[in-house]
Amino acid sequence: MRGATRTAGHWARAAVLSLAFLLIFGFSGGAAEQGETASTDTVEIWFEVLAPIDVVVYAALETRTDHSGIEAHLLKDDEVEYSAEPTGSDGRVEFAGVIAGEYTLSLNAAGFLATAVLDVPVIQGAQSQVGTEVQPVLLVAGDLNHNDRIGLMDLTLLRQRYDQEVEGHEDWAHYDLNQSGRVGLMDLTILRQNYDKNTDDDATYNYEDSEPFFGDE
Repeated sequence: MRGATRTAGHWARAAVLSLAFLLIFGFSGGAAEQGETASTDTVEIWFEVLAPIDVVVYAALETRTDHSGIEAHLLKDDEVEYSAEPTGSDGRVEFAGVIAGEYTLSLNAAGFLATAVLDVPVIQGAQSQVGTEVQPVLLVAGDLNHNDRIGLMDLTLLRQRYDQEVEGHEDWAHYDLNQSGRVGLMDLTILRQNYDKNTDDDATYNYEDSEPFFGDE
């Protein structure tokens, strides 16, 4: 299972929930000492509210069979709340211990458009999921300079490395969009097919409550 890193925002919210928990059960405890019994139903409800949830994501890199290296984050109010380990070759990532709420899923990989799924609900009592093994969230290939648009600069960068092998060149290995080991005609074809695509119009989705759990914005 791939873990998630909790940020300061997460801990702040967890602290507020913990304080509320202590206040309620502190008073309940005092009442019990005076002969009153705390409500079992209330205890169960509060444990349910505070219990963390797992979020599973299936993502894929266009043109590749190895989908490793995708960075995944859950954001709230444009701030990162949870960061998961980069995906393995299967493109699956899991955020563990997420507090219930609504988040934006952010997916990033070198050479691909930054991708987002908006309004992802993390609901108590059920595992949350975005994408499926059959239909994962697809990252569009060709954004070599990471400006959220595939354009002339990306085409220029690729042409500068055309017909060169990428081994030993980690700074521009992502120009090899199809992972053939060399920047070549197929990479140029992929970039031309995706020319002028951008994150806002072509790689931003809304959450949907049925498979594959994301759709057009």
